[in-house]
Amino acid sequence: MSADNSRNGLPAILRTCAAALLILATGCRSAHRPSGHAVKDDALRLELLRMEASDQAARRDLVKKGPPDAAQLEGLLEIDRRHSARMKELVSTRGWPGRSLVGEDGAHAAWLLIQHADFDRAFQERCLSLMEEELPRGEVSGADVAYLKDRVLVAEKKRQLYGTQFIQAQGRLEPYPIEDEPNLDKRRADVGLEPMSEYVKRLRAVWQADRAEA
Repeated sequence: MSADNSRNGLPAILRTCAAALLILATGCRSAHRPSGHAVKDDALRLELLRMEASDQAARRDLVKKGPPDAAQLEGLLEIDRRHSARMKELVSTRGWPGRSLVGEDGAHAAWLLIQHADFDRAFQERCLSLMEEELPRGEVSGADVAYLKDRVLVAEKKRQLYGTQFIQAQGRLEPYPIEDEPNLDKRRADVGLEPMSEYVKRLRAVWQADRAEA
């Protein structure tokens, strides 16, 4: 277990409110995007999309059930562990599954599965390094790299760079501390992310809607 784990052995991010489990995981972004690249391994692409669908379905289910208990969170963690184990196999044998191998949507799905591997920080950091290496070649999304970079920094109790990671605080969603805030929107624009003010507004709107439905 990583250093940010505490009671019940669950990563801290899994102990937020149920609605936040979904929207903080995805960053309020679409789960699927059409592939703009020729796909070399469509079978692998489809496998990644199936795991992504399972990931998101499990989180939506928690939102619908209301505030989750420890058993429900452990069930979600088990899904994340299973997906992470499969990703370790893929990365060790195929390298990072980038756009040319599995398409735009497949590469995005691979990122999402790693984004949720909070129980294995070393693997998250390894995958972040691989994605950063592939970024200049256009094999990964700059936005995906930014989300994972922030995830790792927050877990290390450091300031995030892109403002993607939020926490529930006193009934509101608030960003974790951010490095060099005056230049935040420039960094976000450099990786294809919307201005922070627009992101916060949209994220909170989705969160409030999910809370109302829970």
